[in-house]
Amino acid sequence: MKRDFDLIVYGATGYTGRLIAEYLATSYRGDDAPSWAIAGRSTDKLQKVRADIGAPDELPLVKADATEPASLRSMCERAAVIITTVGPYQLHGPELVAACAATAAKHQLAGPCIRSPRRCGEHLRGGMPGHLNYDLIHN
Repeated sequence: MKRDFDLIVYGATGYTGRLIAEYLATSYRGDDAPSWAIAGRSTDKLQKVRADIGAPDELPLVKADATEPASLRSMCERAAVIITTVGPYQLHGPELVAACAATAAKHQLAGPCIRSPRRCGEHLRGGMPGHLNYDLIHN
């Protein structure tokens, strides 16, 4: 299935998400760069991050909220990979993992405090579709 983006940085308005977005904005430019977007709860805050990190005005913004499963599923349908920095992960992660599994989006955790990736695996039991990546990125 063709997706709108190669990846979405979810939680781009937080400290770690902003660092990832800034790295992508400065390191990947040109025709061979991956297509990507930033996502979070507030479009206004996403616009500010986009401007502050020097990303082009054309960088897409995706509104998604951990408390709104439909918004997570919609976000996951649009990208092959979701890089999430939304936390605490124990509270806000399971809904995202379920949305990734349901839409076959890959899922990457980013942050220094991930202690319970086992909970994410619950969504893969029983033949749940999807390809999730549980490699953890530790700062």
